[in-house]
Amino acid sequence: MLACLIGYLSDFDLAEEATAEAFAIAAHRWPGTGMPDNPGAWLVTTARHRAIDRLRRDRVLAAKLPLLAPEPATAEPTAEEEGMTGPPIPDERLELVFMCCHPALAIEAQVALTLRAVAGLTTEEIARAFLVPAAALAIVDGLDLPGYQYWHSTRAELLRRLGRAGEARAAYREALALARTVPERRFLERRIAEI
Repeated sequence: MLACLIGYLSDFDLAEEATAEAFAIAAHRWPGTGMPDNPGAWLVTTARHRAIDRLRRDRVLAAKLPLLAPEPATAEPTAEEEGMTGPPIPDERLELVFMCCHPALAIEAQVALTLRAVAGLTTEEIARAFLVPAAALAIVDGLDLPGYQYWHSTRAELLRRLGRAGEARAAYREALALARTVPERRFLERRIAEI
């Protein structure tokens, strides 16, 4: 089969790729549709069609490639263009915006990540803008976990972000009383001192 295609195409690499594609297609289709009456002819025909498709794509690409090349500058630059010293967007902000707006993310997360990446807003500023920092506190307050250290520290952080310093300090102290490790104690003591 490969020799037949090499003779037809006069290109060993292309014949080899087309043969591999034909076998892959057969492995995918034949279990469901059954083997054709003449499997060898089917494989050769499929491989030949794949090779012809590849040659057509390569020919179109070769014809279109010069159109993608930048045209030489013939006109004098405008005053605006002279003032530009780099690309229109000097860093990867546009790429970050596209990544932040991935459809797998919730719309709130997309907006928040975009504000963080492009506008440079802090997490607190974004949360304040969305009025999350209060909705989250309501959810946490609805949980009944008074003996759980992280419930108190989460509650304290939310209160701190809402500007309720006295309540935040008290919640951090509750978390400190339940802390088991030295690093956790240091972190909570530092938080209490910062408020």
